[in-house]
Amino acid sequence: MRGGRFLQRAAFTLLELLVAMGIMIALGTALMLVLRGGLSTWTTGEARRESSQIAQVVFGALREDLQSTTIYRQKSGKSSNVVNTRFLCIEDINRTTQGKDVIESYRQQLFLVRTIKAESENPVTGTAGSVLNAQGIVDLHADKAEALERDLRATGGLMEVGYARGFKDSKTLYRMVRAPIGGDQSLFGYPNLPVQFDDPAREQVVADYQERLVALEGVKSVRRANAKIYLHTDGSVDRDTIFQQLETMDWYKGKFQEDMDREEMDLDVIVGADEVSVEAATKDTKLETWGKPLASNVLFLGYEFWHDYTVGWNEQERPFEGRREHGAIPYWDSTRGFVNPRVDNGFFTLFKGAGSQNDPTDDVLPARVRITLVLEEPSRAGTETELLTDITDSSDTFTIREPGRAPKAPGHILIENEWIRYSEINGDEITVDTGGRGARGTIPTAHSSGQPALLGRQYQVVIPIPGYSEDWND
Repeated sequence: MRGGRFLQRAAFTLLELLVAMGIMIALGTALMLVLRGGLSTWTTGEARRESSQIAQVVFGALREDLQSTTIYRQKSGKSSNVVNTRFLCIEDINRTTQGKDVIESYRQQLFLVRTIKAESENPVTGTAGSVLNAQGIVDLHADKAEALERDLRATGGLMEVGYARGFKDSKTLYRMVRAPIGGDQSLFGYPNLPVQFDDPAREQVVADYQERLVALEGVKSVRRANAKIYLHTDGSVDRDTIFQQLETMDWYKGKFQEDMDREEMDLDVIVGADEVSVEAATKDTKLETWGKPLASNVLFLGYEFWHDYTVGWNEQERPFEGRREHGAIPYWDSTRGFVNPRVDNGFFTLFKGAGSQNDPTDDVLPARVRITLVLEEPSRAGTETELLTDITDSSDTFTIREPGRAPKAPGHILIENEWIRYSEINGDEITVDTGGRGARGTIPTAHSSGQPALLGRQYQVVIPIPGYSEDWND
């Protein structure tokens, strides 16, 4: 009390407190929504950054190889000589299971010969050929060790390169390298190359323990694939059960592990070792023998080649003076004598016949290559959804969850083992393009509701080939 009056303490009314609290809640909610949106954008961006980095690795390797491509066009004078400098893009067949059905798909494999840039300055190729009777080759396997021992054969300045996708895991892309070129183990004879190199020490490990491994419940057979021992089961037990059995065996935790460590080997299990899975494992072993993984999460990798009679990337065929003008083609044979793929409207435009195989004077290279790469991304990137309706192998419409995730038409979507090309998106309904079922080398099949629908992230680049060559004698 001062001067006979009571001092009044300043205070908020209940209404003012409610209004202030409402404003604070609104501001907090707005801030939370902004932060949530920013976090979502950052998460999506990080997921896309990962796929962008993979794409850069793949395109970087392909650009370096394609722009160093060469063919040897000097007339040898001996028709029996084999032309070793080739450029081939062919198809392989991948067989997978979908329920009880075996599904085939066709993927491109690329093989070429390129020059080795700065060979003498490279720590590996720089020592190649420096010692007589060297036996090693540049092949991505123990190259550094062989270089240090000066046990690499002279490369001749050329190198074979191959690109192929895995079979059991079709999302893995392998790059194969070999120098010097040619010979019995040329990459151009890839289908006939051995699955693995001889390795008596590792074979002895398999022999020592095969009887005990086959005695495990459910195991049908045992085999070695390079540095890995595979146990093929009859499908009656799963992978974890096999390893649980092994953990109870004293020999497994003792001498077996010592032998495996000494030979740098691993053990793996293939459950339900049917013909398809064994075939896939065998083909993957060959890829691991002749190459190394370059990238993962690859849903599709395709090549299109521009040549003498190409008038546009997506042009339709039309006759022209006995030849055919058309768009880019998905196959190539620089010799013009090996590959003559059957296509809808004819055959390889530049094909001449078997007599051209070993005649280097008419060899050709494409002017440029368009490469399409589709990568699977983490779910947080928003490029995955699911099928909402059952579809047959001939359905021309279907619906997916969150169709806004799909790229604008025209586009592609992967459901199980089938690529589908669509021409229109109307609400949640997708309209299949004419001939769009079984796109990108796949086979039209039925799919049930709830199956994942992968959109992936597509990257595309056109790479010119400086060594481009035509045959002006045609």
